[in-house]
Amino acid sequence: MNIFTLRMHLAALRQLLRDNSEVISEEKRLEIWKTIEKLQDVIEEWEKSKKN
Repeated sequence: MNIFTLRMHLAALRQLLRDNSEVISEEKRLEIWKTIEKLQDVIEEWEKSKKN
């Protein structure tokens, strides 16, 4: 799986989270959102390391 695909999956997860906000508690939604952000940070670091 390439980086672009990973980014697209994370974007889809964010959209699902927005679309289903009424069925997920605010606390759980924030927890998931933070996890998505952490994964994005890992992808960015991975990209930087591949360039060097």
